[in-house]
Amino acid sequence: HHVSYHDQSTGTAFVGDTCGIRIDNGPYVLPVAPPPDIDLDSWPSSIATIRAWDPAVLCPTHFGPARPAGEHLDHHERRLGEWGRRVREDLRAGVDPDEAAARFAAEVGAEIEAATGPEAPIYLSGGGLRDSWQGLARYWTKRERG
Repeated sequence: HHVSYHDQSTGTAFVGDTCGIRIDNGPYVLPVAPPPDIDLDSWPSSIATIRAWDPAVLCPTHFGPARPAGEHLDHHERRLGEWGRRVREDLRAGVDPDEAAARFAAEVGAEIEAATGPEAPIYLSGGGLRDSWQGLARYWTKRERG
């Protein structure tokens, strides 16, 4: 999730899944956080490295280039932070994991539909929202065990 390359000659950053999914440079940036080894502690460093490159364009793994890069990174960081806090709260509250993942997927799905309209099914089929809840839950469970 954190392997990225910068082509200095073109200002293009090939960011894999480090910066999520964005379809046709649309209005929604979707983090990708499936199991097994999501590491929220590493993400800020990865994003900072990409920001320091000051790329003109980001190329995530799927769905085309994203620009402006800074705006994309801002959206990704904010949303990933929100998701991480949300999953941690679910775990601390003792919510059933299957129920929490289903609620998370439904709520984020509604947010995606409101933001993207006709592109929502593409996000929803490729975004793995339940998987992202599970990946973040695994991260918090491992981290809090020590």
